[in-house]
Amino acid sequence: MKAISNYIAAIITVSMIFTSIFFLVNTMIRQSRLSGYALNNMSLMIDKARESINVDYIVRKNNDSWILILYIYNRGEVDILVNNIILVLRNLTVYKYNVSYTVPLGSISRINLTLKYDLSEILSIKITTLRGNVFDILSKTQAPIDKLILVNTTKIITGSAFEITLIISNRMNKGVIVNPARINLSFINYISKEYIGDYFEQIDRFPEDAIILNPGSQVNIRYVYRYRGGLSIPTIVDLTIYLDLETVEYEYLESSGYVTYLFVITG
Repeated sequence: MKAISNYIAAIITVSMIFTSIFFLVNTMIRQSRLSGYALNNMSLMIDKARESINVDYIVRKNNDSWILILYIYNRGEVDILVNNIILVLRNLTVYKYNVSYTVPLGSISRINLTLKYDLSEILSIKITTLRGNVFDILSKTQAPIDKLILVNTTKIITGSAFEITLIISNRMNKGVIVNPARINLSFINYISKEYIGDYFEQIDRFPEDAIILNPGSQVNIRYVYRYRGGLSIPTIVDLTIYLDLETVEYEYLESSGYVTYLFVITG
């Protein structure tokens, strides 16, 4: 009887030892998996942080369709695969386009989308990448070329001259050639959105010659206009800006902007 009791006790002891070993090994495996998961997540986060872009876009009307042109500058540390372009219109309609386009490190790439709806109603444009980053194109900080407009008066009368200063800043890690002759400023009626540039005369522009804008630098381009008269009073005037640029590496780049309520025609 004593031998049976000892046998049972031995079995229980062995079972407890094996159970302890099992739980110990299982815990170590789970900790290893968790550590691996954490390291993998950390690695993915570090990899995502290596992506950085600047994006500008141009919208053009083409008969019954619209063309969205994206210029993507890869300023990060790795090549970037653009997965999707997501557009949200002001009526909250969402469009998603799978592009699968690679932007090599340090280069500028152009993506064209021909669309059948009015892109003047764009609320948001986002780019997603294979690594999981999401970039908001309409964010001012995302543009490779920053544009700021200053005007020396907010009220214009017939025959009066006024100054417009265009400040261009280069956010890229490469130089860009700014040629004032390839910059277009267009006056637009705030209400009707019609072009009204024929009522204005450009009488001076400085500088005249092309400038190489180094990374992080800026240039001020000064324009002097005269209002010829002929518009109804009051007329609120907007301004569109279009830049036709080229990098020092001969890469083509377009940039645009829109200023609402630049000034008012009062006489």
